[in-house]
Amino acid sequence: LGVALYLIQNRANINITKSSAASEDIDDNDNYTTGKNNQNEEIKTIFIQKEGTLHKVPIENILMFESEGRKTMAVLKSGHYEIKKTLSELEELLITKDFMRVSKSALVNLNKIISLEPAGDRTILITLPGKIKARVSRKNVTDFKKRLELI
Repeated sequence: LGVALYLIQNRANINITKSSAASEDIDDNDNYTTGKNNQNEEIKTIFIQKEGTLHKVPIENILMFESEGRKTMAVLKSGHYEIKKTLSELEELLITKDFMRVSKSALVNLNKIISLEPAGDRTILITLPGKIKARVSRKNVTDFKKRLELI
């Protein structure tokens, strides 16, 4: 229960509810896996926070994770939600999933990519649903192309 347990223990006033604003992204079943448990089950959902409320979201509904200042945000079709894990922690948790670190500030769900566009500065501009954009840094372009089997 990682993030959720930490938040619940350290913030007694947080409610766990399903938000109508994020209803297409929120998972209704009761599988609250937020990391690998003792049986090494694969991560399936993660808790995200918006306005003091925790929401359980299936990993496959997350378009990307990005850092905004000192906060890490989960980006979904329904909006941006704060989470308590760093991008490095998420990258480690999602190593078996189809997520890839494309820059210092972004971890993208490769299954959600709609289009790729070369940028003039030798980077690649990724378009995700909802016209959400992410940039593959020059440092990560070669690995990104290999992962997508473009080279």
